Amino acid sequence: MFHFSTQNPDVIYFGSQDYNGCLTTDAGNTWRYVNFSGQGWGGFCYGGYGVDENTMFTGVSDAGWNGPFRLKITFDGGKTVVDTGLDFKGLRASYSSPANRDVFFASNFISTDGGKTWKDMADCKGVLTHNPITKALYGANGKSVVVSHDHGTTWTEMVSLPDDVRDVGCDGMNERLYVVTRSNQLYLVSGGTAEDITDSLPKNQYGERRILTVAVDPVNADVIYCGGPGNVYMNNNSVMRSRNGGKTWEVLTKNGIHSVVQCGPDAVREAACIRVHPVTREVYVAGACFGWAKMKAPE
Repeated sequence: MFHFSTQNPDVIYFGSQDYNGCLTTDAGNTWRYVNFSGQGWGGFCYGGYGVDENTMFTGVSDAGWNGPFRLKITFDGGKTVVDTGLDFKGLRASYSSPANRDVFFASNFISTDGGKTWKDMADCKGVLTHNPITKALYGANGKSVVVSHDHGTTWTEMVSLPDDVRDVGCDGMNERLYVVTRSNQLYLVSGGTAEDITDSLPKNQYGERRILTVAVDPVNADVIYCGGPGNVYMNNNSVMRSRNGGKTWEVLTKNGIHSVVQCGPDAVREAACIRVHPVTREVYVAGACFGWAKMKAPE
């Protein structure tokens, strides 16, 4: 999972399984390798986040894919790495406050001093997005979607769902959330109530829906993206887009027989995380084992 920096959306640090990860400061035109693990062959890094070209943090595993994931941070662009001694106890997701440059979030931890010290957030196990208008923060606490209006100091439950929350996309214009749960369900949350809209999504070649991630276009909130990987097979519906607030969806994955849009030479495959650039509206997709793809916003 990755995010654009809330301070400068052209900055992304992408923590990668098997690869350590890399940093871009020009919206993905160029990248720089960042070796958080110290290993020569690569490294297991999850939930990475870059505040700027110097400050990045991620969960680093020395034991393989299943962790534990130790929170490590650099303040000098990766030249030196500080081991905080803290292990992720929540989602492999990191973020920062859009309204306070010194407030960082890494899994279940918060720092209010620019990453020098960290403490546990009792009521939030991962910050996933924010309202671009009000700057409210949204995260997950098990099966609950939680919100903070004070830069993560306190968290309040908005709604409880049948399964653990995986990802959240925010429609700030209409004060609505789109929430993905671990059971591959997609919910529309509005006014404190949740509506299951999974059935509006097309099924893939095996009659399944694999939903891991969701993102809302912050400029035109009627445009929503969601999708996920098949993992043991190539999901034909790995990325889907709605242009009408989730009522109907079109498939963007090139390898699918139902595709309506083809993007790039290999297109978008096995999406693990989808995010929309808040200025250019371009869609960035991290694909499991298939690298990155970037798509233009719809006309």
